[in-house]
Amino acid sequence: MHGPDVLVRENRQQDGRYWPAMLVFDGLTGRLRHVVGLPEERRTDRDPLLVAGHLVVAWRDARGAPLLTAHTLATGEAAWRRSLPGDGRVSALVRSDRADELVVLQEDGYLGTYGISDGKPRGRTRIYVGEGRGAWPFHQTTLLADAERVFLMPRSPRPPAQVGAWDRATGKLLWVTPWDGEERNPGRSALGLT
Repeated sequence: MHGPDVLVRENRQQDGRYWPAMLVFDGLTGRLRHVVGLPEERRTDRDPLLVAGHLVVAWRDARGAPLLTAHTLATGEAAWRRSLPGDGRVSALVRSDRADELVVLQEDGYLGTYGISDGKPRGRTRIYVGEGRGAWPFHQTTLLADAERVFLMPRSPRPPAQVGAWDRATGKLLWVTPWDGEERNPGRSALGLT
């Protein structure tokens, strides 16, 4: 029997090179259970997401193609690997309120749903705001998801900030609202569901 997992991210040295890793410690004893190696820092798109006993990492392969990988925390072994569509880096990934479901948004507007336990695709669409591809770039975006919709707040260097909602199945824009309060930098603001 062991306690809750405690994760620590560190850079490790091997053969004169540094590579990032997640160290998994037993929460009751403090013993190191295993080390999960991560892709090189320059190829990692987002911070790893700890969800449902898995550590999910968004990164890019040597050709720059976007990927997701998951490691099982109980063993540290790779659980699955999934290539993503398009060429956009992963902007955000969150757990859906549906069981065993991960929602992934890429900068080029691809919105995908994947199983956490097996990485299998469950749905994919593309979302836009405005006219033409990339009218609202999804870079450093705050993402939330419920059963039918996704809610996004992209980080933008210029006000007004925008908050929008899209249908998860069709990618249809449901609404978008600029907000022009005193807090001008949405990167320091919060977006939450109640």
